[in-house]
Amino acid sequence: MAKFTLADGTEIEAFTADEVEKMTESKVSGLKSKVTELLDETKAERAKRQQIEAEREAAELERMQKDNDLQGLLERERKKAEEFNSKVSELSEKLTAKEKKEQADAIKKAASDFAMLGTRDTAKMKLLIEQAEKYAKHTESGVVFEIDGNIADTEKLTAKLMGDFGFLFDGSGASGGNAQGSKFSGADNKVNAKADEAKAKGDLNGFLASALNPNQ
Repeated sequence: MAKFTLADGTEIEAFTADEVEKMTESKVSGLKSKVTELLDETKAERAKRQQIEAEREAAELERMQKDNDLQGLLERERKKAEEFNSKVSELSEKLTAKEKKEQADAIKKAASDFAMLGTRDTAKMKLLIEQAEKYAKHTESGVVFEIDGNIADTEKLTAKLMGDFGFLFDGSGASGGNAQGSKFSGADNKVNAKADEAKAKGDLNGFLASALNPNQ
């Protein structure tokens, strides 16, 4: 410790910065050692329990063999088989769930990439992704788009969706449904106004309803 003089002339003793640092390092080191000790104890206890359980099972097996306890032996093997099958089933479910998620993510990405080619409008893009996903299929070689059971390239999928949802594509000149139908023609300003209003509010369902059902 060192002596320090305060502004009012009072002298006090306090630890220096070096001493505080050394004490901190000492405490941290002590805590690390304690944590390591506790972990070692936990591992030792776990190993001890496993050893006791193994010895108990070995003793039980030896007893059944000496007593010619066929029923007990069969029951023991049945339980072991059930435990093994349960672990295999659990692992299989985890792998299946992981694979499904990976496939869903791949389909979402493929549909998103397709939608980005058709529009830059956020609301339209979300709807276009949903429509494209309906035609997407995950295969061993990756994600493909299928129309009526036949693999379709981007051009064919675009033609298909433009025929049904032309209003989702930028520069298509359609306000909804089939671009050639008067029901969805761009001349209907009232329909466009409703769709634009719903889009501005972030109401995707309202946007789609206004475009597909202009008379409502």
